[in-house]
Amino acid sequence: MRPIPDPPAERLWHLEGVRGLACIQVVTLHAAGCFLPGLVEGPAPAWMLAIRQSPLRLLYDGDLAVFLFFVLSGHVLAAPFRRAAGNPGGLLAGRLVRFAVPVLLAVSLGFAVARAAPNLAREAGALLGAGWLNGGLPAATLAGALRDALLNALVLGYRDLSALSPWLGDAIAPATDSLDPPLWTLSVEMQGSLLVLGLTQIERRAPGLLKGIIALTALLTLRSPLLCFLAGYLCAGPRSIRLPRLTLAATALAAYLGAEPLAEWCTTHALPMLPALAPGLLLRGWVAILIFPLLLHGPTLRRWLAAAPWRRAGALSFPLYLVHWPVMFGPGAAALLTIAPSLGPNAAGALAALSAILLALALAVPFARIDRAALELGRQIRETWPGQEIFNAAAQSRAR
Repeated sequence: MRPIPDPPAERLWHLEGVRGLACIQVVTLHAAGCFLPGLVEGPAPAWMLAIRQSPLRLLYDGDLAVFLFFVLSGHVLAAPFRRAAGNPGGLLAGRLVRFAVPVLLAVSLGFAVARAAPNLAREAGALLGAGWLNGGLPAATLAGALRDALLNALVLGYRDLSALSPWLGDAIAPATDSLDPPLWTLSVEMQGSLLVLGLTQIERRAPGLLKGIIALTALLTLRSPLLCFLAGYLCAGPRSIRLPRLTLAATALAAYLGAEPLAEWCTTHALPMLPALAPGLLLRGWVAILIFPLLLHGPTLRRWLAAAPWRRAGALSFPLYLVHWPVMFGPGAAALLTIAPSLGPNAAGALAALSAILLALALAVPFARIDRAALELGRQIRETWPGQEIFNAAAQSRAR
């Protein structure tokens, strides 16, 4: 069997645009929750409530964007995992290192903010009545920061957001103990990587079992963010599985008509020993799964997402995602407290949100260089992993 070739580079630009658009949604949601809380939760002026209850809410629906990230990851991991299926240890080690380096730096930024100004975010939150800022950052210790970066963020996840919660329970830290809570998604990324790796191994070693394994996986992950990785993997097209468009359309219609009560029922009745998200998050995960094929194959959306602004945003999406939370709880909160006496809390909140986003963007530019270095380091580890030379020789032999 010949190695599967890389797809043409131009076909991937729209996926970079998906990353950029999704990251903008996440950062905008967090900026609003910190500095314009009425746009997200709680009592609010009439104009904020109008936006919150209108389709404009989609512009900063960061929860939906996170699940799009998960589907996208399942999609883009499938091809390289198939090409290097004979090197599962190298694939896993390379992916772990690829995440560990930037995560350590992001948590270090949160550590520095928590040590330098431990009460700053709480003061800003009290001024605005913002629940997110009121929580502040946890007390920072070096041991706690290392555990947060290397164990919680990359392996265990956080309570009620982790696939391991039903079994480990209170042994898993809550997200409020994190120096950079958005990192909860990185543990899901690692767990999803294991899922996609396992499926590609079954494709290679026991293809006759693939359909049954996929059906069982769908059942076990129905209430979990890992379902998004399964959906992305299926969109990447195992050759033995092709879902008719009519089936997809019927599934989409059924989900649209009954998704909300189904999500509620699943989280309260179905298999309580399996990982489960809150109904609102679960529903967004299902919506992301239904949206992704449109983003992947719709020609108009593909052209729009491949435009240069979204591609540039996509290139900075992961660094921006990692650094924006500490920036909001440090410099953003400081800007709010500085401006509020002269402009009032609402105008100060809007300016603080804007300044925090701009500062996070500026910080993401040098951080992107570190991220690229981590990506290259992960690639080197994957390619030099014991057994990789045997795999390369076998692949060349098959190609001949």
